[in-house]
Amino acid sequence: MDRLSFTTLPSTPALGALCLCATLMLSLRASATEITAPVDVGVGPAFYHGPGPVFADAPGHYGVKISLAAVLDQALIRQHINRVPKQYRKMALAMREFRYRPSIFIPESLLSAPKLARPACMA
Repeated sequence: MDRLSFTTLPSTPALGALCLCATLMLSLRASATEITAPVDVGVGPAFYHGPGPVFADAPGHYGVKISLAAVLDQALIRQHINRVPKQYRKMALAMREFRYRPSIFIPESLLSAPKLARPACMA
């Protein structure tokens, strides 16, 4: 019988503590600059069609399209211009509207792809 060997990295409490301190310091700095802004939420139907094995069992898949963004308009930007770094203030004042999307981990689309019986015309 063969033995399996695993290599693990040595755990160092000092490295973990350093990472925790750095994370806390960054989060404290970020939380000090919060403002209240309106949020634009959109949800609507979607239909996806394309080539390949994903679409072999059905001509298309239905889903939901999601749009989520904080909207910073010109008045809000002017109200909080002191929070914008000096080198970017001219650029910020030139914008009529800025949309901030909160995370790349919030999906833009949700698909519903049930297994369907193939129609006779596709057999």
